[in-house]
Amino acid sequence: MTLVALILIAGITVGILERRTAISRLVRVRCPSGNSLIGPADAGISLLSVIEAASGEIIRRIEVPGAVHHTVVSPDGRYAVATHPSGDGISIVDLTSMTLTGFVPTGSMPNFAAFGSDPSVVYVSNAGNGTISEVDLGRGIVRCNLVTGTAPE
Repeated sequence: MTLVALILIAGITVGILERRTAISRLVRVRCPSGNSLIGPADAGISLLSVIEAASGEIIRRIEVPGAVHHTVVSPDGRYAVATHPSGDGISIVDLTSMTLTGFVPTGSMPNFAAFGSDPSVVYVSNAGNGTISEVDLGRGIVRCNLVTGTAPE
């Protein structure tokens, strides 16, 4: 299976990009074990869809907490990361199990995420406080915050 994209599914249908309107109250996303909740208490729910490249078929829809601004897949295809500017953090999705594994607070208004040479580390630009967070995806922690002085993109 080759993955082509993660697509935010959150009100209208436009080609293969859909939006979900049935959310009537604010809740946190239940983690796969069912024992705890992931994400800010006041976050709504968005859906990320995993699309099969050859057929365009939606293979899996994964709930994440809050509105999504940007998604990125690690170079090795193991992780997907979604930024949540209104939730001040990122969702981590394990693409081998197709499950949400965690929410990591990164800083004010995380905008974009990018991978370097290590596929287990993602860099997140936090426009609200002028930092870039280095996030260890396996441990689900911010290793450090780099001060940029302005709103990084």
